[in-house]
Amino acid sequence: MSPENVRIVTDSTARIPKEYIDKYNIGVAKLNIVVKERGSSLIKNTFKEEYDIDRPGFVKILEDRRLDVLTSAPTVGDFTEIFKEFKDRPTLFIHMAGKLSEGTPRAANSAKVSEGYDNVEIYDTENVCLIKRQVIDAAILADQGKSIKEISAGLDYSKKRSVLFVAIDQIYHLRKGGRASAIQSALLAVSGKKPILDVRNNKIELLGTEHGIGKSIELMEDLALSLKPTEICIFHGGDKAFEQIALNTADEMRQKIGNGIRITSDCASPLLTVHTGSKVIAVGIFAENPIPEKVI
Repeated sequence: MSPENVRIVTDSTARIPKEYIDKYNIGVAKLNIVVKERGSSLIKNTFKEEYDIDRPGFVKILEDRRLDVLTSAPTVGDFTEIFKEFKDRPTLFIHMAGKLSEGTPRAANSAKVSEGYDNVEIYDTENVCLIKRQVIDAAILADQGKSIKEISAGLDYSKKRSVLFVAIDQIYHLRKGGRASAIQSALLAVSGKKPILDVRNNKIELLGTEHGIGKSIELMEDLALSLKPTEICIFHGGDKAFEQIALNTADEMRQKIGNGIRITSDCASPLLTVHTGSKVIAVGIFAENPIPEKVI
């Protein structure tokens, strides 16, 4: 990478593999995972995502109902250190849905303004989980010598053509995190139906409900195929059984689609799973055409 090329920065919610971080010199600010005794305001532990705690350890505390597990943004100081490293080089910080996680872009902007880093631009992907592919694509464009304006145009293109569908097996975490009211939770519990969410454009909306996670996955698969995908990623929340479900779902979709489309499976960021729990399956889609407002 030339010293004049744009430098890409993101945070650990993007879950960028180390080989890409090393190859393209991507800066990564680490998300904080905060653990409290349930109902208490006192912090029991704080971990840096993917640094102080591994995925099995995170799932263990997430599913311990004696604890409240939260996430908090990287600090202003974290961003200051990253931006300082390339203060004389154009830098693009790419983050997940800013209206769903306001602390991260706020901290990045505070570091930019307070230290006078006019070389830094901040980009909101407006999505969750799919940011991984967008950051990698941005790093490849930067390596090719593209400008921030050109890279941002590429991100705009993929933003309009991407959506994440999320099927949740347990509504406990949704209610605890304020994403579902007590009445909504009770109705879902009585009916036995599982919520399916549509996540894009900085919004989380209820797409529908189905009886059981299997039916939910079938609906998400059908929707994915109807959108003429160019790439699909199946995400899970870290639970071992659901990791296997994600692998099986990816295999099923490969059989339906053939070899022309890239289909992968991956673990979702804690930023999503603190609201959904570890028993979750999500289908992320990049499509040929812009995603319609209503998919059902």
